[in-house]
Formats: sequence, structure tokens, C-alpha cells
Amino acid sequence: MSVYFELSGIKLPAYGTMAFLGLLVSVAIAFYYARLYSIHMIDVVNCICYGGLGLITGAKLFYALPFLPEIYEMIKSDGISDFISYLPQILPELFAGYVFYGGFIGIVAGIAFYTHFRRLPFWNFMNVLAIITPLFHGFGRIGCFFAGCCYGREYHGLFAVTFPQNSYNPELALTERFPVQLMESVCCFILFAILAFYGRKPRESGKLMGIYLIAYPVIRFITELFRGDDIRGMIDFGYFQISTSQIISLLLFPFGILLYYRTKNK
Repeated sequence: MSVYFELSGIKLPAYGTMAFLGLLVSVAIAFYYARLYSIHMIDVVNCICYGGLGLITGAKLFYALPFLPEIYEMIKSDGISDFISYLPQILPELFAGYVFYGGFIGIVAGIAFYTHFRRLPFWNFMNVLAIITPLFHGFGRIGCFFAGCCYGREYHGLFAVTFPQNSYNPELALTERFPVQLMESVCCFILFAILAFYGRKPRESGKLMGIYLIAYPVIRFITELFRGDDIRGMIDFGYFQISTSQIISLLLFPFGILLYYRTKNK
């Protein structure tokens, strides 16, 4: 595990390298499945551009959301003028990471904008997106494992891992942890294999996305139980806590069911 890969003396960021590799593979798969729905290559490329902008924007904004209560308290105690003076120090921390659900919502919004503008069948594009999303996500979680982000709870049993010392999170190397990143990566690859096999023939518009929105929220809700990085946002409900990602999973799951049965009945 390392924050960087070294190649001929050149340091490559592990997370970025895995994300880029996942993007290349996902785009190739997208071109293949787009042909099943008579989607032109140029439209796939344009959706990647619009969706990519939405992905980055949404992922950054959702990362910043858990900091809003702290920002409110800072403004309340120090005043708006002092807060503005702190912005150069706050902004790098505020938008330092990415949140998957924010990126997913962003890419859907980007594709929705493009398909509406071009008057293209939005839900056919969603079928293709449903196939490649868990594939890209699986690569991304491997990147998380190497980078030491999205880490698991303290754990000393089978498959426990110890992350090397790094300047981004010095405390991470102090204890063994559950490899939740790899657990989610394996689940994502399995989900990709299922959707890719089922989607080898054209399916009703939106049906594959319905299946994805049923399966992945279940995966995410469970894997969140093994996470140890509370920076992603935790909400207290008396005797238990629930993460923002678990709340989003609970909201998306019934939507996935409705989408699946809408296409099935149609």
C-alpha cells in the first residue's frame, strides 16, 4: 500500500492512477454497450464530458457538506468578515476529497442535461451508465486502499491490514484496520459482472439502472458499517449513528425498485 506508484523514478498518485485506469476500461465498455441502443460514439464522448464535469462538481460539493455546521459555527462566533479572511486556508481542506454519491448524482445530472438538449433517450444512456458505474467504482476503491482513504474500522482479525505512515493521515498507521475498500471493490466488480451479463441484450429503458439502484445501496449501506473515517459525516439518532451515505442509500433503494418495476410493467 502506498500513496504513490513509482514508475522509472516517476511518482504517480495511486488513487488518480487507478481512477484513470478505471476510466479507460469503463469508456471502452461503454462504447460496446452503447451500440446495443444505437447510441452514436460522439454522443458517448459528449456524455463523458458533460457527465465528467457533473461528477467532479457533485463529488466535491458532497465532500464539503459535512463541514457546513462547522462553517456556520465559525461565522456565528467570528463573524462573516473574519470567515472570509480564513477562506484561503479553509478552501483546500473543504474541497480536498471526493464523495461517490455526489459524483454519481452529478454525472446523472450532466447526462440528463445533454440528452435533454439533444433530445436523446435519457434512460437508454442510464442503462449503459448502470453497467460501467460499478466497474469504475471498483477501480476507484482499489485506489482508496492504496491511498489510505475511506479506511475501515480498527480490526485485528483475519485479513486485517496496517497502512504505512503518510503525511495526509499520520494516525492511520497506528492500528490494524478492516480492508473495507477492497470489500466494496469486490462487491462492485461482482455487480458489474451481473449487469454486464444481463445487459448483453438490449433491455427496457432504465431497467439496468433500476437494478443498480437496488443492489448498490444495499452494498453501500453494509460496507458503511465497517468504515472508520467519520469525516464523511455521521448523524446521531439516539443509540445509533448513521452516515450520510447510508441515508442516501435508503433514499435511492425504493427509487430503484420503482424504476425496475416501471420498466418491467411497461
